Amino acid sequence: MGCSMQRLFTAALLVALVAPAGAEPQTEVIHITGYVPVICRADFLPLAPQTGALVQLGTITEFCNAGSGYRITADYAAGTDPGVLIIDGVPVPLSASGHSLLVHMDGPRAVTQTVAYQPGSTPITTISIQLQAASI
Repeated sequence: MGCSMQRLFTAALLVALVAPAGAEPQTEVIHITGYVPVICRADFLPLAPQTGALVQLGTITEFCNAGSGYRITADYAAGTDPGVLIIDGVPVPLSASGHSLLVHMDGPRAVTQTVAYQPGSTPITTISIQLQAASI
């Protein structure tokens, strides 16, 4: 027998030993469970302080793997016209109350966005940003 014919015969013999003729295919089920912790964070990388009609603040990197989503809010000194945050080109007017919803996501997301500030007639000088996973 040639070398390739011998390999073919050996393979056929192995198949015949492993799967008897007329046998039903077998199905195996494996169940795997695990725990994935919810991790939500927002990191801000500021630019050097500036003044002007449009102040480039820096970038914010969001990461949240919560299946129910998350929210990013901002707190600052209340004022009648605090101005507008611009997140990746989208204007988000700041509320006169001193608390604003900046982002509301219905699922997980990882993104880096630019942040700018257009001051109003009562500009803010400090801002605190929080990211919170949504409750189920």
